[in-house]
Amino acid sequence: MIDIAERVSELADEKYCCSQIVMTIGLEVLQKENEDLVKSMKGLCKGLYCQNLCGILSAAACVLSLHMVDYVIVLAPQLVDWFKKQYGSLNCSDLLEWNKSNPYFCMKMMTETIEYTLQLLEDSELLLEGNRYS
Repeated sequence: MIDIAERVSELADEKYCCSQIVMTIGLEVLQKENEDLVKSMKGLCKGLYCQNLCGILSAAACVLSLHMVDYVIVLAPQLVDWFKKQYGSLNCSDLLEWNKSNPYFCMKMMTETIEYTLQLLEDSELLLEGNRYS
């Protein structure tokens, strides 16, 4: 398993934006590459470039869909609920304003959100496996 915080830092150093970082790591977990998909994720960065819905959250929802398209309807709301409880808002502008004294806040959010997203996927796969034989 990769060290997510370290990988987030590496990709940030390569000038990937938040949503591109989340998707790149999501693809790496699947052991896939898709440069066009990663490139397209730039459209979600910086709250859709107008400080609205956080690109980290929207990219994490895309990762859920990429891994478990049939179950994203259940998993995405769980992700959104967790994110809002964890950070207090879904909007980039709020998150940046409240944490402007911490330049590493977005990196921390990326790491925690990726970890939670992967945990959601792992838990869901275990539940599905368990239900196959019941």
